[in-house]
Amino acid sequence: MNVSGKNVAEGSFKELQIEPDFLLLKASSESHHPVRMERPAHRQFLQFHFCLKGQVQFVYHGGRYVIDLPRDMSLLLYNPETDLPLQVVLSPDTRMLSVLMSIQKFHSLFTSEASYIPFLSQENRDKKYYRQNPLTPTLSIILSQLWNEQIYPTVRSLYCKGKVYELLSLY
Repeated sequence: MNVSGKNVAEGSFKELQIEPDFLLLKASSESHHPVRMERPAHRQFLQFHFCLKGQVQFVYHGGRYVIDLPRDMSLLLYNPETDLPLQVVLSPDTRMLSVLMSIQKFHSLFTSEASYIPFLSQENRDKKYYRQNPLTPTLSIILSQLWNEQIYPTVRSLYCKGKVYELLSLY
């Protein structure tokens, strides 16, 4: 698992590569004012975002389109027509976890069950899909475990991979 991170006085951003085309992102704002963070994301990626604390704003098209993601909510984004780079504004004292997974990787997980997943149906296959949902108590527990993981480095990869798969299976 490849881990990279950036800490600044206002917040932190960590990126863990679970597998090729499969990433876990952790972003937080510890400041008393909003913090902006950016990361490129190709159109081939499904984006699962989870706001654990505070509020996140996703900013697109130079600020002309904004999606608010409040605490205890999730946001699923997929748009095969255009790249959706992460341009987020974290409110003060905010925590966000995100999972980015290529659509090919996602399909490989659900090959026989793909027809039961609404945005993977034949009529939605090449359409953009945005959906917000409240976090269930079970999802909140898994997200908390991922956020607070203090696992020995040699097993961190396995632990995070298992938790992310658990998160996706329950989502």
